[in-house]
Amino acid sequence: MLEVGEYIRDIDRGEILQVENVWKDDDRLGIKFKEYAGSNTFSKDDLKRFKHSKDIMDLIEVGDFVNGNKVIKIECGCYAITSEKTAYNLNKSYTDYQIETILTHEQYEKNCYKIGE
Repeated sequence: MLEVGEYIRDIDRGEILQVENVWKDDDRLGIKFKEYAGSNTFSKDDLKRFKHSKDIMDLIEVGDFVNGNKVIKIECGCYAITSEKTAYNLNKSYTDYQIETILTHEQYEKNCYKIGE
């Protein structure tokens, strides 16, 4: 079950969002995301497209961009994200100030202009 303060990664849309409010509405779940003014309701099947965690590090995948650097390797044991430019040692206690931006690989592909297409 989603909780307030958790982060979700919408697998279909490639977005990472933070849950601001959650409520039950009949057989659906209402969710307000911090990044949007409105709220949405979802069925149990809709929720299958969400990965969620209290730690945003759990939602970062290979191919995403963290602080402008493409992630090419994730070492879960020590929370290190290695990018093409440099290596980040993202320890849970340092997450808040080391991660400034995340661009998912889905967002990149969706918005990327490709020459010759």
